[in-house]
Amino acid sequence: LEGGALTPLAASVTELWSRIGWGWREIGVGFSGAADPASYLWALLGSLTWWDPSFSIVLLWFAALPFAALGAWWAATRLSERVWPPVAAAILWAAAPAFLAALGEGRVGAVLAHLLLPWFVLALIEGARSWSAAAVAALLFAAITAAAPVVAPVLLAGVIAWAVARPRGFVRTIGVPIPAIALLAPLVIDAVRRGSPLAVLADPGVVLPYTPTSGWGLLIGRPDAEGTGWAALLELLGLPSAGWETLVPALLLAPVAALALLSLFLPGAGRSIPALVLAAGGLATAWFASHLDVVSVGAAVTGPWPGSALSVYWLGLVGAAIVGIDAIRRAAVPAGVAAVTAAVLAVTPLLGASLVGAAPVHPGDGRILPALADAAAAADPGVGTLVLTPQPDGSLGVQLQRGEGATLDDQSALHAGRTAISADELALAELAGNLASRGGYDPAPELQRFQVGFVLVTPVSRHAPADAAAVRQRAVASLDASPAMTAASDSGYGTLWTFTGLERTDDEPPSRGAYGFGVLAVQLAVLLAALLLAIPTGRRRRVVQTRSSLDEPAATTFDEDNDG
Repeated sequence: LEGGALTPLAASVTELWSRIGWGWREIGVGFSGAADPASYLWALLGSLTWWDPSFSIVLLWFAALPFAALGAWWAATRLSERVWPPVAAAILWAAAPAFLAALGEGRVGAVLAHLLLPWFVLALIEGARSWSAAAVAALLFAAITAAAPVVAPVLLAGVIAWAVARPRGFVRTIGVPIPAIALLAPLVIDAVRRGSPLAVLADPGVVLPYTPTSGWGLLIGRPDAEGTGWAALLELLGLPSAGWETLVPALLLAPVAALALLSLFLPGAGRSIPALVLAAGGLATAWFASHLDVVSVGAAVTGPWPGSALSVYWLGLVGAAIVGIDAIRRAAVPAGVAAVTAAVLAVTPLLGASLVGAAPVHPGDGRILPALADAAAAADPGVGTLVLTPQPDGSLGVQLQRGEGATLDDQSALHAGRTAISADELALAELAGNLASRGGYDPAPELQRFQVGFVLVTPVSRHAPADAAAVRQRAVASLDASPAMTAASDSGYGTLWTFTGLERTDDEPPSRGAYGFGVLAVQLAVLLAALLLAIPTGRRRRVVQTRSSLDEPAATTFDEDNDG
């Protein structure tokens, strides 16, 4: 699968695990720094299908909807003893607008965060009285914040509030953020040192700019201006889309909101109030994210995608709605069916986009670069490809990619969020500018310096501005006229030239050093400790719960665990 923010993983598991911790980052001209915490997620995912690491992403996309439904159903059993409310929760959680948008746009981090949130809530509830459950919650907290760093503050506030509300389990619960802190601390230190502290909030993976939506759009779970797909559907039907692309899904989602608000005035309000507070925190985080600009790609500057925060908002909203459905008893089935049906209709355009192939994510061939460059990378992973990307404003973006190209695990928040251009990056930009302009410039010395064997000019879409098409035409004409370049291929990846005069040098990247090995040792030690603690070593005297622990003191439902 490829498209949107989705690119393949590295070709081997060894490469994936070499990216964790602190060390040499291959992206761009290269630099030494902290890895994104998500590098652990990419390594774990790739290890599941070690024979072809990228295949794990395909499996994730196939399993996403049923796994989301399973997690929500299991979590809802803690809010209701009846059969129907958990079923409604499963459907509503799998049909979350932000989740479906993340699947369509290839935002792996947001997908993982959405899938893990219900399990985290379950583990956190149990963590007040069980060391093993608290350790599981800690690992899930680390995974969610690694996949979507922007939700770390609201989840941290939730953990602290739960620890205060359950004083007998305070010590267990308050330690939940420790693994996440161990993973994030090196990145925070490096980001502050580089003058870009907000880069730690960037989404992991490929930077994919989006158009921020309005406050009303966030209320209906729309992560960006085109997040619901209703505008395109209404235009296809010949109906006006102005205003209606927000109003139609808002009306369809109104029953869920009504049930959530109604739960405040029905039995079980003690469970719905925390859920609605969580929803408010997620909504506030989504608004905050949509007003941040922390990373750049080409001429575009963007911030964290608010979809992950909207998953937190949706979690609280659905939780409160389930409490409401459970409390109305006899009317639960008709009210739940109406709410679920309307909610599914609200996301019909998103579901349809994936089915008809209109979503950005689509089947791919597993390559990032054209076949010739990819084949050369297989024989010599150090060879570079200079990728020139025409921008909408008529400028030209430049990126240096090594080997098979910039894979998902190559991406770096420090690189995407940098606020200053290094001397090497400036020289690379000058090289690209000269290559794209006719004249007597000899690019050979700089191509040799950066070990560039290929130059690729990416295509522009039919709907791209005229300025983008013009700068691409000028770059292609200039490269065709350059005596140092040889035309190689023209494909869907773009137009490719080779630099046949390249003399390869075997420059080894810098080692991790003492600091890098220290960072790696601390992170692995903390994660291993949490993993060992998550394995129960004692026996529960009672394993069936009759009422939600949100309504009862910590020691009245289960006897105290002896595990850990």
